[in-house]
Amino acid sequence: MTPRSKKIVYFVDSYANYNDPTVGKMVVALVEHLGYEVILPPQKESGMPAVEYGMLGKARELAEYNIEHLAPYAHDGIRILCTSLAAAYLLKDGYKTFVDDPNLSVVSGAVIDIAEFLHREYKNGNLRFQDGQKQQAKYHVCCLSKTLATASITRELLQAAGVETEQIDDCCGGAGVWGTFKENYTISSEIASKLRNKNKIETGTTILTESETCRLQIMGHTNATVGFPLELLAPRVEGIKQCWLE
Repeated sequence: MTPRSKKIVYFVDSYANYNDPTVGKMVVALVEHLGYEVILPPQKESGMPAVEYGMLGKARELAEYNIEHLAPYAHDGIRILCTSLAAAYLLKDGYKTFVDDPNLSVVSGAVIDIAEFLHREYKNGNLRFQDGQKQQAKYHVCCLSKTLATASITRELLQAAGVETEQIDDCCGGAGVWGTFKENYTISSEIASKLRNKNKIETGTTILTESETCRLQIMGHTNATVGFPLELLAPRVEGIKQCWLE
């Protein structure tokens, strides 16, 4: 293992904190394997649900707290790693629309998504994948993947790891928290059925998506196995100890 001579802040956000802590453990194991010391400063959820519900007062409160506690690290030149595209988007761009904070620009400039981080490490020769069994998967490009332009580097990483992907650009009908409203369920289901039928998603199909809500939506409306790209990438990293399984 590479000595830990570098530091990175991990902004965990809600899903890895409460829904699936294995994701957070996987990220820490992977980042430490690449020689980084992981820093976890005080932080709250990014606030995307509050934004989508129109609760801008609550969203502003969360944003100001996060900026206050992330800013000292950003000023020191330490990158802020996100595994949630929603969190990455808000920290990079979204907060600017409803928060006026002199520290926001330096925080925004320090943010890096997990795909961007791994791609950089791969290109620099620090991240290597072991030879192993090839796998086929469908890769669903969510709205935030398109907004943050992460799809191409994610597919490049998956290919390097031996995962051949077929890209799906169609909406799954989740639309963040919109698909969780009872009154939207019928329309949301119709959109999901179109995605399923058009893209021939059948039982046993492996679907990868970076969006937590898209993952839940696709899981709820198909018989596919749905996961994050990270869940296929991390176990294929050369020399990594899969301590997140313990």
